[in-house]
Amino acid sequence: MFFCSFKFRLNKRFICQMISSIPIIKVDATDSTNELAKSILFENQKEGNFCVYTPNQLRGKGQMGAKWTSEPNKNLTFSLVIRNINLPNTETFFVSILVSLAVIQTLEKQLIPQLKLKWPNDILSGGKKIGGILIENNLKQSFVSSSIIGIGLNLNQLNFDGLPKASSLKLITGKTFVIEEILDELLQNLVKIPFQLKALDKEVILQKYQNHLFRFKQASMFQLNSGEEFVGIIQKITPDGKLVLLLEDEKEASFEVKEIALKY
Repeated sequence: MFFCSFKFRLNKRFICQMISSIPIIKVDATDSTNELAKSILFENQKEGNFCVYTPNQLRGKGQMGAKWTSEPNKNLTFSLVIRNINLPNTETFFVSILVSLAVIQTLEKQLIPQLKLKWPNDILSGGKKIGGILIENNLKQSFVSSSIIGIGLNLNQLNFDGLPKASSLKLITGKTFVIEEILDELLQNLVKIPFQLKALDKEVILQKYQNHLFRFKQASMFQLNSGEEFVGIIQKITPDGKLVLLLEDEKEASFEVKEIALKY
């Protein structure tokens, strides 16, 4: 096993080890693995693809600025930086799709039941949230030059005070999971994404995503940013990531991620 140490701003020390051919920078605690990975990427402190992992994320972020809280040493929180994606900026949602499917594939191997994706990229089991994904794509001209893929998975945490819709793999299965083993499995699946993008079959990938979509083709309650609630039925996801709903007047409408939320 290969180890290396780095000194960065704020005099933090990191341990780097090789798992799945991806260098892993491990830090005891950090506010956000995505923010740390972004700093390392833009300051050119690490070449190639790399992963930032911590057992204690203090101020994790979710979609639209939502907070991601995690009990120390119980869950998996990491960010993977993938360079040289070379994907048109009109197709960035396919990165999200492939990441979501990689997480599903990893959890299916662990025999986690009733796995679903809550648009755009929450991970559910039995209708309860067990994980989330936050992706930040960096553009160069009209192409994605790199992606920072942040993933949080609830593995061994048992208490989620004030979060009745949250759960963990241990609560679901009764088993204790080794965090580094799940990280290794995930990275093995995630490193395939650049190759999958090169052979991108949009219709096939979208169909796979929709096959795992929570509340697909079911009447569900949605909420606009204004607070207005209404009933709609998910019809499909567009290639640019919009949610297409059938409304009560039998007309279809599409919505961006930041415009609408699916209520449980």
